[in-house]
Amino acid sequence: MLRVLHTMLSYPPRKSAPLVAVFSVFILTIGAEIAWTDFYGVGQWMPASRDMVFVSKDYWRLLSTLFVHADAGHLVSNVALYAILSFLLYGYFGWLVFPLASWLLAIPMTALALRTYPGETQLIGASGLVHLMGGIWLSLYLLIATNKSVGQRILRSGGVMLGIFFPTSFEAKTSYRVHFIGLAIGLGAGAIYHFFFRKQLHAHEVKARDPEEDESPIDFNNLEELEELDPP
Repeated sequence: MLRVLHTMLSYPPRKSAPLVAVFSVFILTIGAEIAWTDFYGVGQWMPASRDMVFVSKDYWRLLSTLFVHADAGHLVSNVALYAILSFLLYGYFGWLVFPLASWLLAIPMTALALRTYPGETQLIGASGLVHLMGGIWLSLYLLIATNKSVGQRILRSGGVMLGIFFPTSFEAKTSYRVHFIGLAIGLGAGAIYHFFFRKQLHAHEVKARDPEEDESPIDFNNLEELEELDPP
């Protein structure tokens, strides 16, 4: 039986990944600055609420509200994970997963979350997007890292979810609902992506015979023949 020694995740990500991560953080920061300064009156058109989107039909807010942050602390808390996840997702899976799929999936995520809140409640920030990206990464890690046992993969990914995505304290102004929705969509999106691209994703696997596996069993019915071929 062959055992997987290395997968695509065993190798370094593409060399352009750091540049993409830095540029992505830069864009997110510029968007936050525009919202804070209300640059040319644009800031007032960026936040999203259920009434703004579904009553006034300002559908662009489903995307623009991801750039809006309450303050610098709010932005920094999202940027740290956003940078790491953009580096990993683009670095291993390319532009199709990040930024394209990640940002496009953030639109229905925000819409679904807004439907659960009162009409005037504004939902701002990129934390839902970050959790969505985290869900994609965790899902793909579980499915691709076959050089580790299922138990090891579950333990590691579960530890990441608890250590990074599970809050140590609860704040009234934080939308944990959108965090959950984003994580759930991300996990599902990662599984769907793996289903359609599994051949490419597993093409980099390096396999070898398990050293713990026994050699071919001896046929005791042919001991005489074996003795003749290999005398003592």
